[in-house]
Amino acid sequence: MSLKQLMKQQGVTQQCAADYLGVHQTRISQICCGVGELSLQQATLLAKLLGCSVDEIARAAKCETGESANENLFGNQRRGLSNVKQG
Repeated sequence: MSLKQLMKQQGVTQQCAADYLGVHQTRISQICCGVGELSLQQATLLAKLLGCSVDEIARAAKCETGESANENLFGNQRRGLSNVKQG
């Protein structure tokens, strides 16, 4: 399911998400189109707003571009965490 579909399913508009995250609506549009990135904090807030997990947000972002979900969503932040062990 894409981020657009997740938002529509929950009745959340781009403007509502933007207000909740403290960003401009065009930023949410970019993220929905697969050309924008979220910080981990923003992804966590968006997941809370949509009633889902950050993993679901990442998978939704992957639907938009076909890229690796974490690479697309978090961009450089994810690359910086590549040496961190996951338990």
